[in-house]
Amino acid sequence: MVTSNIKDYMLYPLLFEFEDQKLFDLITEDFVLIDQISHEIITNDEEFKAIKDELDRIFN
Repeated sequence: MVTSNIKDYMLYPLLFEFEDQKLFDLITEDFVLIDQISHEIITNDEEFKAIKDELDRIFN
């Protein structure tokens, strides 16, 4: 996703693997990355997993 309004899409990278570059900021002209430890903590959280599983069910 390419946007100059990244604040509305900060959760987007969490829907993918840590290494995947999925959110590009037009202002900084660089990919937005969440540090690996934060990414792991969030994506391993049971509530986050339930929400992500529900999104996967709806869109796949």
